[in-house]
Amino acid sequence: MQFLFIIDVPSSYNVILGRPALNVFQAVVSTFHMKMKFPIGDEVGEVMEDQFSSRRCYVDTVKVADRLMQKDHSEKKFL
Repeated sequence: MQFLFIIDVPSSYNVILGRPALNVFQAVVSTFHMKMKFPIGDEVGEVMEDQFSSRRCYVDTVKVADRLMQKDHSEKKFL
């Protein structure tokens, strides 16, 4: 049996792949190189990211989370 969890939370990720999914895709992940490689027929597919984009995405996520926390705290004051 497999489960799919859908969570409504601010995140910098589009998708989170667990080890079983990476195994099914036969993917090789390198966090140091910020790459994922996987077979596509007789070729090798590649997903790459650059540090600047990753850092910008992280900073944006932190800002959104901070705004949501501030909003939540302000709403609780009126209860």
